[in-house]
Amino acid sequence: MPDLKNASFADYFKPLILLCLNTGARRNAIFSLRWEDIDFEGRIVTLRADAAKPRNAKDQYIPMNDTIYDTLSLWKQQCMDTSSDSFVFPSPKTKGKLDNCRKA
Repeated sequence: MPDLKNASFADYFKPLILLCLNTGARRNAIFSLRWEDIDFEGRIVTLRADAAKPRNAKDQYIPMNDTIYDTLSLWKQQCMDTSSDSFVFPSPKTKGKLDNCRKA
């Protein structure tokens, strides 16, 4: 078990919820989010149309407020795999795309 004294979050649930609340993004869009979609310098979160399958089929660019920026920065420091093609919130079991958040 990881030492939670040095961790900002116990698991993926709190940063995921904070991101949903502060962006208004749908659950599947957040589940599909990859690190390459996060621009920390420009403070933009890109929701890809092909990944989230929105009704309008266009990429969405959401500016990061301070809460999103701080949350994602801390979450990135805590994550094991932050390569550009890895999911921001990978499944704890498969390390692939998260498909639900019923248990944290």
